[in-house]
Amino acid sequence: MTTKQHNPIYQQLLTNGMAQWVPALMMMLRNYDGIERALEPAEQPLRYLAEKLDPLYNSPMSDRERLFFDAVASMPLLYYRVAGDGKYWNPGNETFHQFEGRMGTISIWQEWTPLLSRSEVKHWLYANLPVSRDAWSTA
Repeated sequence: MTTKQHNPIYQQLLTNGMAQWVPALMMMLRNYDGIERALEPAEQPLRYLAEKLDPLYNSPMSDRERLFFDAVASMPLLYYRVAGDGKYWNPGNETFHQFEGRMGTISIWQEWTPLLSRSEVKHWLYANLPVSRDAWSTA
């Protein structure tokens, strides 16, 4: 995923007053980079999020963050699993490319439930939310 691909999502989140979430979202998606070959076009993360985040503009500011977390947690990407050599990939611990490189031959399949719950996605995003140095100076 290139910066050019990130631009529409960044613009949507910027327009909706939520640009602070772009770095954490891109870090999360970076761990999945490469798995998109198993996804249908409508399931591609940035395309999916662009569609889901479009209605944020008409939502009250107090609801936007909740809707953002709901959209990220419902990405079809999170319904896919990867395994190789009897081991399962954990996207929180390594990137898809790292796992694939270690395992060689892998299997990718889709499950009925997401790998991460909404609260786990929210926690992951918060844990990777960059803190501005300015925030520390005013704390």
